[in-house]
Amino acid sequence: MRFVSDWVSEWVEGPMPEADEVAALLTDLGVEVEGVLEGADCADFVVIGQIIEMQPHPNADRLSLCLVDTGGTESTRVVCGAPNHQLGDRVVLARPGCVLPGGFAIKESTIRGERSAGMLCSEKELGFSEAHEGIMILPADAPLGTSLGIYLRAEGRQVFELGVTADRGDALSMVGLAREVCLRSTERVPKPLISDCPESGDPESIRVTLSDDGCPYYCAKVVRGLRLGPSPLWLQQRLAAAGVRSISNVVDITNYVLMAYGQPLHAFDLSKLERDADGAVVIGVRRAAQDEAFTTLDGVERVLDGSDMVVVNGSRPVALAGVMGGADTEVGEGTTEVLLESAFFVPERIRATARRHALHSESSHRFERRVDPARVVVAMNYAARLLVAICGAEAAPGHHQGGEAPAPREAIRLRLSRAAALTGLEYERNWAIGVFERLGCTVQSESEVLLVQAPSWRGDLSREVDLIEELVRIRGLDAVPERLPSSAPPSAQISTAERTDSLASRLRDDLCARGYHETVSLAFMSPSWVERCGAEALALDNPLGDETRFLRTDLRPALLEAVSLNRRHGRAEVRLCEYGTAFTAAAERRRIAWVHTAESEPERG
Repeated sequence: MRFVSDWVSEWVEGPMPEADEVAALLTDLGVEVEGVLEGADCADFVVIGQIIEMQPHPNADRLSLCLVDTGGTESTRVVCGAPNHQLGDRVVLARPGCVLPGGFAIKESTIRGERSAGMLCSEKELGFSEAHEGIMILPADAPLGTSLGIYLRAEGRQVFELGVTADRGDALSMVGLAREVCLRSTERVPKPLISDCPESGDPESIRVTLSDDGCPYYCAKVVRGLRLGPSPLWLQQRLAAAGVRSISNVVDITNYVLMAYGQPLHAFDLSKLERDADGAVVIGVRRAAQDEAFTTLDGVERVLDGSDMVVVNGSRPVALAGVMGGADTEVGEGTTEVLLESAFFVPERIRATARRHALHSESSHRFERRVDPARVVVAMNYAARLLVAICGAEAAPGHHQGGEAPAPREAIRLRLSRAAALTGLEYERNWAIGVFERLGCTVQSESEVLLVQAPSWRGDLSREVDLIEELVRIRGLDAVPERLPSSAPPSAQISTAERTDSLASRLRDDLCARGYHETVSLAFMSPSWVERCGAEALALDNPLGDETRFLRTDLRPALLEAVSLNRRHGRAEVRLCEYGTAFTAAAERRRIAWVHTAESEPERG
């Protein structure tokens, strides 16, 4: 997930912290910042101009001399080698002193005997995309002299690559990250989500049918009269900053809402959906038939499993539920009306389907981690609102739904005395209540107990210890004292498993005392080692890669690989041991193996 600073700031009421403060804050709150990417900060140093004169370069066939008006008293003379510009175009001018991504500094120069006071830029030179066939041509109404950063809503943009843990699906959106930024400050609060949409025209006849409990809640809304085409540049650049490729205004809007709200959406071309005898479009979710064939948007025909879920129009599948849409109903040239889909799917079902078909998408990534059921209709209406504003469409009145959003969970009992016992910290009652309220919880106080109702978007908060973890997270792990826990006396009864492990522990200790280093390796074997060992291969249905296609039947191959790696790095003598699980066709078995190599003796094990 990427944190796009100007995008996140749209959902924060109050002053945003500086970029380095944001990085430190997110890391301290448990959302790891894995890297800082080049954003559109160069856009603050380039301006919008218009070509008011254009003539061939006298000393070069493929160059032109352009006079660019940027709205000031003087125009700028620039030599340009791009093939796509014309007289009157609105263009992007990088002036002398600007440093483009990659450290390319713009300065006044002489090109083939002609002075050039800047450069007309392509999207690649600005760091926006890989497009470099020509310079960036802006719409005719782009305001002259305006910073490109302001025009693209990218002023001062910073982009962070984040590592979001699997339990924090709420942090996989700009809205969720805005909440994180607000957690430790009373000066900042998250803004309410936009949920209204202007509606007009006649209602559409839609019926939603659900026959699989993996989808308890499904909603649909019709938008008509849209004009398919490229998205506005600000929308394209925001998606590019988030790592999403621009496709068309309709598809881009569904991706934009996914990134902003964390709710995956899908747009079906309404004209490609069949209607029943009453003229109604019947849309719904059912379990796939075993070995049912379905072609996804990527053009691949997939053979479905009986535990997969499919979105169906009547009886035919039109999407692999929660993962990817179908090729037969995709939005494309000629699309003028769409049916927007927004749903809540059971995370375990989507996770199993995505792994079974090795098909990972931005949608499945979020559904697997649980989306906010209260945001299903809100996100759909926000997308319809953008379609009206950007594509000139009209949204049909109301929406159509099947099932109901999952009911709110019961309040969790939190004992502050228990929190203190677990963490070694005392928590003042009003401070703790304030923390949970900033998290979006509702709190009731009963004597020594707080009754905390977790918000709909925090599916990971289900137990008392989850709430205690939130108190520690927001207070800061550095505040937790270092103290050895009290331990219970050992039991006199030792199980067979404990005795076995004790024997292995003694053997490992003995080997380590003799100079061996214990290793821990993955429980896989490559095809080459399976062939060498001559053992019965235990192939995996869904391996991580070609080198991990088999479960290991012996511990020694991994040890020998480690020895080889050490020798390549100049370690002549290596002593390694490992205690772990090997697998046979009958069962798994615990084994220990060791390898000792030296210059003066052969390998043995």
